[in-house]
Amino acid sequence: MKNILYVHFGENWIRGSEQCLIQLIDHLNSTEYHPVVWTNNPTLNDRLAAHSIDSQLDNFTLLMGGYQPNFNIKNWFQLVSKGIALIKQFNIDAIHVNSGAPCQWMSLVAKITGTPLVTQLHSDYILRDRFWLGLHLSPRVVTVSHAISKNLLADGFPKSQLDVIHNGIPNVSTSETAPKEQQKLPSSWVKKELQLPSDTLLFATVGSLIHRKGVDRLLHALARLTPHYPNLHLVVIGDGELKQALQSLTTHLRIEKHVTFVGEQTNVSQWLLGGVDGFISAAREEAFGLVIAEAALAKLPIVAPNTGGIPEFVTHNTSALLFDNHGDDDLLVQWCRLIDEFPHLSQTLADHAFDYVSTHLSVETNARAIEHIYDKVIKNQALESVSLFAALRPLKTYLQRRWVGGIRHV
Repeated sequence: MKNILYVHFGENWIRGSEQCLIQLIDHLNSTEYHPVVWTNNPTLNDRLAAHSIDSQLDNFTLLMGGYQPNFNIKNWFQLVSKGIALIKQFNIDAIHVNSGAPCQWMSLVAKITGTPLVTQLHSDYILRDRFWLGLHLSPRVVTVSHAISKNLLADGFPKSQLDVIHNGIPNVSTSETAPKEQQKLPSSWVKKELQLPSDTLLFATVGSLIHRKGVDRLLHALARLTPHYPNLHLVVIGDGELKQALQSLTTHLRIEKHVTFVGEQTNVSQWLLGGVDGFISAAREEAFGLVIAEAALAKLPIVAPNTGGIPEFVTHNTSALLFDNHGDDDLLVQWCRLIDEFPHLSQTLADHAFDYVSTHLSVETNARAIEHIYDKVIKNQALESVSLFAALRPLKTYLQRRWVGGIRHV
């Protein structure tokens, strides 16, 4: 039995990286691996504890880089000491850092204890963070898309020590943890729930209500479309700091009758399976596009930006309509095209997306690939050491940018 210490730094919610960690732990080979989790996320800690997973809750402090609380050296050294203690207490064979931040102390913990370290990155990190968080001190990095590997490789991170493993997506028809009464909902329940006519053309978008997710772009596009498509409606699933501002924008654009905000939902897949006609995203950035893969498994036609990891698993004109993410005109064009060519185009896109995602992005495939990384780093433990000078690699990128004309912000 191999004991794996998972270290997760994040906000107090269950979203992309937390969801991926839960799914990975759920699908580990339980006869080969025993998970132990150390996190600053109370919600994640409670979720894992409820499933009898060894989980430790702590306050995490980062040094420098503009994070809060900032530069609490005493607490930072306490984290190093606690990490060493956990490795001894649980006889840890390998460390899995589930976000970039814990690298700042776990790289030192791994070096002191001689424990193999794997860092999984679920998002891109700006130059400043790649330096202050010490991402290059990790001897093995796993990214969830090729798109977020580019900056690390450009810094000089060894390609032989980096693996791209796409996120795994559970089968939405069987793996949802929603109450049983929700799992038995009829296929057309969403329109009835929202009190919409049966002929409504209903699109869903899912994500945190933050600038990066671009819901404001969808609202502006919707305001231009509804005069031509009066039966068009958008359901927004998610919550966040911009909720009130987005609701005010809906009023300003006079599209209140065409938009419904339903807030955070624990049974997102049930909403996508509940009679929605299509899925649309206007994210300004997307490291992988987990909700887009979930929409594919729900057999929905997808309109999404051609950015980040999205085009790594859906293809324009074949399994989705991908729009140029510079400006909003192409978003409008592709959304119109899907509406105009319903239902023939929508069915073709949905079938192709489902076939690819269900075949290539299963949680089982994801878990086996990550287990293979564990086995490799444990077996080659002596080869996994990294020089402290590796932390300086981002400086090369910084100097190169300065040389070609300077940078305004990193």
